[in-house]
Amino acid sequence: MIKKKDELKLLFLGLFLIFLDLFSKFFFIDKNYFTNYFIFISGTQNFGSSFGSFSTIPFYSYLIFFLSIIFVTIMIIKRDFFYKNKYLISSFILIISGVLGNAIDRIFYGFVRDFIAIKHLFIFNIADIYIFFGVILYLLFELSSYKFLKKGK
Repeated sequence: MIKKKDELKLLFLGLFLIFLDLFSKFFFIDKNYFTNYFIFISGTQNFGSSFGSFSTIPFYSYLIFFLSIIFVTIMIIKRDFFYKNKYLISSFILIISGVLGNAIDRIFYGFVRDFIAIKHLFIFNIADIYIFFGVILYLLFELSSYKFLKKGK
């Protein structure tokens, strides 16, 4: 079980990740770098969800924000589940930091600031990377619990 001092460390780690995301958005949103490369920096406003999908639906941004807050609240309430092992703790911190980083954008700007672009594919931000790797870690934990995937069983 996680001790109170360890929980405080996790809180500070999460706050640091959120700060890093918000700082990167502030720093790169109006910039264009490396535009001749496959991966480049180009600030944009994302009114939808992943890859700008559903951006034409009215109030979609508010719906995503509302669902994000519900999701984060449930994760925090059920945090004892995530304290079982390092994969779950890492996924918990990454997902919550990413969701809150994007939620802060939706609160203050009405959209999410994206700036990391992959030519002809999509554009995203640091919070999206947190969420992506958090989900990957969670899936690794879930897959490791299946007996047919374990060696020697």
